[in-house]
Amino acid sequence: MSLEGLTGQLLADLRIRLLDLRNSNKLLNYTHSDRAKTQVRIIDAQPDFLHECLTSGKSLSFRPLPEPEGELPDERSDAFLMALDEARRLDPAWIALGQEEEDVTSDKSLRLDRTIRDRVRSEMGLPPAKGGRLASIADWARLNGIEPTFDLPHPVIDEDESDDADKEIQTLLLPDNLQGKLAGVLDETRTAQQEMGVNLLHLAIGFLEWVETPQAEKSMIAPLLLYPVELDRKPMKAKGQYRYYLRGDAEPMINITLLQRLAQDYNLIVPPLEEGDTAESYMARMTKVIEGLPRWRVRRFSTLGLFSFSRLVMFNDLAPERWGG
Repeated sequence: MSLEGLTGQLLADLRIRLLDLRNSNKLLNYTHSDRAKTQVRIIDAQPDFLHECLTSGKSLSFRPLPEPEGELPDERSDAFLMALDEARRLDPAWIALGQEEEDVTSDKSLRLDRTIRDRVRSEMGLPPAKGGRLASIADWARLNGIEPTFDLPHPVIDEDESDDADKEIQTLLLPDNLQGKLAGVLDETRTAQQEMGVNLLHLAIGFLEWVETPQAEKSMIAPLLLYPVELDRKPMKAKGQYRYYLRGDAEPMINITLLQRLAQDYNLIVPPLEEGDTAESYMARMTKVIEGLPRWRVRRFSTLGLFSFSRLVMFNDLAPERWGG
């Protein structure tokens, strides 16, 4: 082998060693957690809407689920109220309360009222509630016309884009939970910026769900496209509350670590992003690449979080086209 060829081989080997291909790397095995304060998951948004906003400098704000107040909306219907009235009329404990002239706003009355309402809900086939709120956040979202799945919707032909004019992105979090999570994300982002001098904050669009072998007990998920973003906030009228804004103006990065692992272990080659590619077109391309692999699939997730790329900068600097290989 010539000196030039040997040099090229050494640089290529060094380049690969810069990538952490272990399963512990969250670029290969990312964990979503409801308790984590360094990530926020997006629901009910078109991936290409997010792509267009984050590559053109448009700001996006975050929308929480409505805060439950008073009666549940589906307990205001005529059908429910009629069933509730009948249930109260036949319930011995409620009748006894009336005979005792118990205040209908007393704790005892409210607890009994909730018990009767829950029974009526069950009889009518409505989702269960607890303490005046739906027991499931997913049920509460559906009740407000929001689909709670983390798999983002597929494109709709001739969809009216004006619905996205407010540039808000929906989450599956109640207001206080959303405030806490975004505050945590912002704090961690600023700390990393101060200590490392780099912005680790990205919005991931699309994840690959994969298994090392068909017999593996647990699958892993890895982000596909990562959009560098900035998070900012402005005070709201409510004391201690903020409105958070997300902004990006750069093209996404492919998860090179994942692509290298796929090529090395499974001989799967994913073409690079091309001019005009979007989140949808890239996810479609990945779907074709993994076609036929048991338990492998592309998930239409979108997650705001911190992703470290310190070694990927050096990996890119050592690309053959940069050193004449």
